[in-house]
Amino acid sequence: KQKKNDKIQQNKSKQLLYYQSLSKDEKVKLSNKQKAKFDERNLKKQSFKQQLESKILQSRYQIAIDLNYTNLMNDKEKRSLITQLSAIYAANIRFQIPFRIHLVGYNEEYKQLINKMIMGFNSWIGVICHSASLKEAFGQSKLIYMSPDSSNDLQTVQSDVIYCIGGLIDIQRKKEASLKRANELEIEHAKLPLRNYVSSKGRDTCLTLCDVFSFLGTFLETNDWELTFSSTAIKRRVI
Repeated sequence: KQKKNDKIQQNKSKQLLYYQSLSKDEKVKLSNKQKAKFDERNLKKQSFKQQLESKILQSRYQIAIDLNYTNLMNDKEKRSLITQLSAIYAANIRFQIPFRIHLVGYNEEYKQLINKMIMGFNSWIGVICHSASLKEAFGQSKLIYMSPDSSNDLQTVQSDVIYCIGGLIDIQRKKEASLKRANELEIEHAKLPLRNYVSSKGRDTCLTLCDVFSFLGTFLETNDWELTFSSTAIKRRVI
């Protein structure tokens, strides 16, 4: 680390010496050149942001992340959940077909935690926060709650369905928590058809919140579950 810092200081010193050696006209030319590069980068950033906004906000596909599991998680698990939300957003902006994302049950505790852990959260595109419950937030919209304990395999991903993922970090594998939640809310439920394509040798398949989101997004791009689950990363999740 010290060597790296020394190298940075050496480069700065060289740049300063070079700048001091320039004539007044050369300094003006260099300044104009740097300003032009800065303006060009800004234009590219603005163009990328506009394209991203258009792509996400016009998307017909939606995912709701249910944050109503605070009583089942400790502080460490809640922080881990926020980290996964960051990973989900990063994955979403890379998808060819992104989702509009809803954070449901967004209370004061999560607001403070997110603002503390995620810089620029308020500028996230296509992310809507709801303090209300799933049923209150979406009324008569068709909902499907994703649960590994469901007896129903998800067949496809549709634009007229809001797919709900439980915002639960279950290090201790809280059995059937998401299924119980779906039944309490009287919401249809389903699981990813993982066992049809990946052998778990009779063991539980442990997927994170980000895994489930990524598989749904990948399926939108491939329209093929086998291709969706072909990633070697899934092999590390079957434990």
